[in-house]
Amino acid sequence: MSWHQNESTSPFLHMSQEQALSYAKEFMDAPTSRPFSEGLQRILNRFHGSPLNGRYVLVQITPWKEWQVGRLKGRAQPVEIVSEDIHTSLEDGERAIFRLCWLAETGKALPF
Repeated sequence: MSWHQNESTSPFLHMSQEQALSYAKEFMDAPTSRPFSEGLQRILNRFHGSPLNGRYVLVQITPWKEWQVGRLKGRAQPVEIVSEDIHTSLEDGERAIFRLCWLAETGKALPF
């Protein structure tokens, strides 16, 4: 059995769990640095390519100081706040969204 949810278009299909976790670690270490490795970029493309309805986003609570994770509910609909956690850096907010996307894609929480 595969370590990720089965879908033929998943970027995880052709990589080991260890390789995928190394890409996740790369992101967690520097979520706003560019360029990313090719493997990590494939994973991010998958996450960013999810349907708008249900996509995770960062909601800026205090300009450039505080963010919360939200979820889009559709065109002209208010963003739903999915966590009461306040992130005091853009990087921490990006990490939180990456964790949620990882869980949705693989069915498993990141171990770090």
